[in-house]
Amino acid sequence: MDVGGARGWRMEKVVSAAQTRAVLEEQFGALEPADAPSSAPARRWKLPNGYVFGTI
Repeated sequence: MDVGGARGWRMEKVVSAAQTRAVLEEQFGALEPADAPSSAPARRWKLPNGYVFGTI
């Protein structure tokens, strides 16, 4: 994950986790928080169809 080094990372090109969730909720319905190990770097979400994904 580039954090602003030599690859030309620009904040205005970043899609936030909140924006990602909003788009997914528009397409698939309300998201629910899903359980994750306390050491997991991602926050996990569950779609109404049962699919689980994570955002960092």
